[in-house]
Parts: sequence; C-alpha cells; structure tokens
Amino acid sequence: MNKTLTAVAVVLLTVTALFAMADYGESDGDTTYVQGTTVRHLTTDFYVITDCGSVTYTNASVPSEYIFIAHCNVKANAFKDCTKIKEVIFDKSVGSVGDYAFAGCTNLNSMSGTYLTKIGAHAFEGTCIFYLSVGPNLTSIGDYAFKDCRSLQKIPT
Repeated sequence: MNKTLTAVAVVLLTVTALFAMADYGESDGDTTYVQGTTVRHLTTDFYVITDCGSVTYTNASVPSEYIFIAHCNVKANAFKDCTKIKEVIFDKSVGSVGDYAFAGCTNLNSMSGTYLTKIGAHAFEGTCIFYLSVGPNLTSIGDYAFKDCRSLQKIPT
C-alpha cells in the first residue's frame, strides 16, 4: 500500500512540475518564442517580448500589463517609467537586467527571474514589487537595484 501511494505521489509531483515549467516557458531550453505572441501563466496571458535588448519601450508602446521576456538580455532603461507594467516573467534564456531597466515602473508588483545571473544598478528602483522570485544563479545585484521598493519584504542577498 505504501509503495503504491509513493508511486502516485511521485507521478503527481512530476506532472505538476512539468505543468509549472510549461507555464513559465522553461520546458527544455530549446523553446523559441516569437515577439507579439502570448504565453499562458496560470490564468493570465503574458505578451512575449524578444527585442528589449535593442528597443527602449515607452508607456505608450508597452503592449501589455503582463510581459514575458525571452531571448534577450534587458538593456539599460528598456522599460524605465512604464507605469503600465504590472508583472514580468523572464524566460531561462534571459541572463541579465540592465541598469534602470524597470526603474519608475510604479505599478510593477511581481517579478520572476529564476535564471537571472545579474540585476543592474537601480534596475527596479521605485517599483511596488512585493513578489520577487530569483534563483541560485543570481550572482550580481547592482547598487540600489531595489531602492524605494517599499512593498518588498526581503531583498535577495
């Protein structure tokens, strides 16, 4: 009986993990995302952005409140002062967020970047992030990266 329950538990955990990875687009690392398509996470569609390594967005040009960034490192000032953004998810193909990249995004409340290795100086300054998910690959956090993030309970160290 215990072996059967253990086997069922392992299967359920494996299936749950596969669905969770698919939600974030972190299936096998070979997934190619196309600019302008959507990725579903839980109950929300995230707009895929693949050009923020070369494009600077304005509040008017941000296509959605929910963005999924893939295949580019986020350049400095890429989304600065884009108050429209509420949540951002970084695909495993994204390694870094540049200086001031999301500074002044006052409605940004959630960020998930499990595979990020670097967050630049002032990158999320002045946001209202209360949920922050980063992984063990994060080796560099720039000065004042989370300055004035009054809702953030714990800053990664």
